[in-house]
Amino acid sequence: MKKTVKLVCFALVLCLLSSVCVCLADGGKDYSGYKKYVSLGDSIPAGIGENNENNPFHYRTPGAYPDIIANTLDAELTQLACGGMRTVELRACLEDDYVMPDEYTFNFTREIVEEIRPLYVPAIKDADIITITIGTNDFVSHALLQALAVAEAEDIRIDAKVTELEENGFLCGALIALLK
Repeated sequence: MKKTVKLVCFALVLCLLSSVCVCLADGGKDYSGYKKYVSLGDSIPAGIGENNENNPFHYRTPGAYPDIIANTLDAELTQLACGGMRTVELRACLEDDYVMPDEYTFNFTREIVEEIRPLYVPAIKDADIITITIGTNDFVSHALLQALAVAEAEDIRIDAKVTELEENGFLCGALIALLK
């Protein structure tokens, strides 16, 4: 077991070092042509902040990495990252004919996706640079659904707080509360 942990740690260090080398390898590149920047994903690129009054699903938090990139490049940022978004919702925003499975509609309903979908394709087509950070909520959602299934199968009583958090889309909080 110790050898496996050491091997995994070594592999992660190599990945990190190679990432740094890639970032530094092209330090002289001219990025002045990148004027339109689109950020896609979940709360990691969205950051934590006040919701945009015009669109309550997309917000730009000063200091979050898309804000830093936009400021560094002097680019116009179109923030299409949404807190709580998963890959199925992003896919539904990008593909008109994709229908999300029913088990994935508790964060973003189909109506919400229909409302925000028109923002995505035009912004992406017009972008000079696009970043995507997504998947955290997929992992948390899957873990929570599995934990809830086990709890139901084993007839384990679920705390009301877990149910409230889940119903309001706070899946990380619900998973943490369930595991306590």
